[in-house]
Amino acid sequence: MNLKIIKNLSEKKRIPITKLAEKIGMSVQNLHRCIRIDQIQAHQLEIIAKILDTPIQDFFCEKPSPTYSKNEIDIIIEKQNLEIKMLKEMLHDKNQIIELLQKNAAQTDCDAICVDAVG
Repeated sequence: MNLKIIKNLSEKKRIPITKLAEKIGMSVQNLHRCIRIDQIQAHQLEIIAKILDTPIQDFFCEKPSPTYSKNEIDIIIEKQNLEIKMLKEMLHDKNQIIELLQKNAAQTDCDAICVDAVG
């Protein structure tokens, strides 16, 4: 179990530990102790997961799944869209180069045939 996620998520989502403690009927000090020793009652953890809007499984992963704000998600999407645009442009350029090389090869073949015919 990794209850340190509670502290991280509460900070990211701006939900005070005091509010979490109040909702589960526990003192703030006791909740901090539970987080520190990685032990809490299942029903209390369920309530915390609901308040923090995170799957309860996240508290049992060795590595916590990342949580991103809407702004962070928008930035990631924007970067991916820019990368897609750049890759499409590179693919277009590659196709143009292939087309030019094919035309050049066809012209070279034609020139060779003409030289053979004349020669």
